[in-house]
Amino acid sequence: MSPKKLVVDREGLAELLRGTRRSRALRLEDVAEETGLTASTLSRLERVLVEPSLGTVRAVVDWIGIPLDRVVSSGPSPNAHQASTPLEEAELQFRADRDLAPEAAEALIGIMRTAYASLKKNRE
Repeated sequence: MSPKKLVVDREGLAELLRGTRRSRALRLEDVAEETGLTASTLSRLERVLVEPSLGTVRAVVDWIGIPLDRVVSSGPSPNAHQASTPLEEAELQFRADRDLAPEAAEALIGIMRTAYASLKKNRE
């Protein structure tokens, strides 16, 4: 049996990278310093112009703080990026919203997480 090919959801990775970078109000150069990747590589990742190596993907997801399997799967083609939970999808949307300042997006995410945790506990 041949090993399964790992496939990177490049669009999902780009969305997560761009959204997280903007929510933290960082330049590509800042992210490059924090990840050990070049600003040029990060720019190409955000514009979906490169097929990243597993090491590059790992550096980005580690910096974002998400599991590798959010953007890497085994199979013939990647699915469009989908967050693991509705809460994660909402977080992505807040971070990607250009009408929100990064601080406002993070504040909304904090409020949403608190409310979600409170309501989830009440349901159990």
